[in-house]
Amino acid sequence: MDEVRVLLVDDEPQVRSLIRKILSKQNFQIFEARDEEIALRVIESLGGAVDLVLCDDPESRPEDENLVSALKKRFPLVPILVVSTEFVPCDLPLYDAFIAKPFRPSELLATVERLVTKSHYQHG
Repeated sequence: MDEVRVLLVDDEPQVRSLIRKILSKQNFQIFEARDEEIALRVIESLGGAVDLVLCDDPESRPEDENLVSALKKRFPLVPILVVSTEFVPCDLPLYDAFIAKPFRPSELLATVERLVTKSHYQHG
């Protein structure tokens, strides 16, 4: 598989650091953003060439709900993985996958691999 680009969006530096460490072991290229505005600038600067967006729960911060909606509108083929302490089932259609915090690194890696493989298949 080609180099995998992941946009990691979370306002907590510790969470971003943990996820970056887990994903970096797989040689994924990680782009980080602490909020919606930065995330949109990053993905726009990359021309949407991201294989996965990984973000925290949109329900906990309304601006992230806008992020998910904006990403799905502008880049509908880019999968979105939500990692959160709370799950709102009715919102699942906006996301491609969900992982509850706390999570096992193996669970995160397996989900990311599945979404990235599916994304590459759709683009290929």
